[in-house]
Amino acid sequence: MAVSMRSTRIHERLQSLSCCCLQPPRSKSEKRRSSSFSTGATTENIVFLLGFSDVGKSSIAERHERHQYTEGHKDYIERVYSCSFVRADGISHRVTVADTPASTFFPRELNVQIIRGKGFLVVFAVDNAESFQEANRLLNLIQSIRGDSVPIILVGNKADLEERQVASQEAQELANEYSNCKYIEASARTSYNVQEAFLCLFELGHFLKTPTSVH
Repeated sequence: MAVSMRSTRIHERLQSLSCCCLQPPRSKSEKRRSSSFSTGATTENIVFLLGFSDVGKSSIAERHERHQYTEGHKDYIERVYSCSFVRADGISHRVTVADTPASTFFPRELNVQIIRGKGFLVVFAVDNAESFQEANRLLNLIQSIRGDSVPIILVGNKADLEERQVASQEAQELANEYSNCKYIEASARTSYNVQEAFLCLFELGHFLKTPTSVH
């Protein structure tokens, strides 16, 4: 009964939303049972935030989830959120967003994440050229493993900083080298383009398309 009441409340909230709304993390058993609101499918719509250490992945996820900004997140902890996304056509989908440790900390797990992911936000910091090089490596790794159909958003975080080591044009040119990849600059500190980055990925994601059998 409690699950039914919770589902009803979520449905009522979705009716008034036109963007993403992240729910609290679910248990492991709930994540295994996660499904699309529109299809009832058993496969998990999971997207991963990948990137170098201290680029702001956790801050982006927290800004998107709680609409607040906190510094000093630990890069070796994975955080998982459940997101209810409402497309422009009014169809609702459940998406799991995984904020992963820095890609250089657990290289073995990275391949598993790339295989599992239905979409990726690859994050670098515009004031850190090394993080941009790591983003390039991740883009290449994702498409070498998954091909060119998986949706990717390259996110240049910390766009509010005046001093930068990566030009916007340089990042845009990198994104253009990869199929189904778009570039967006954002700032977790000011919330600039954080929601837009997620919305862009969700709209781009083929896994969110509604089957013709659903009415």
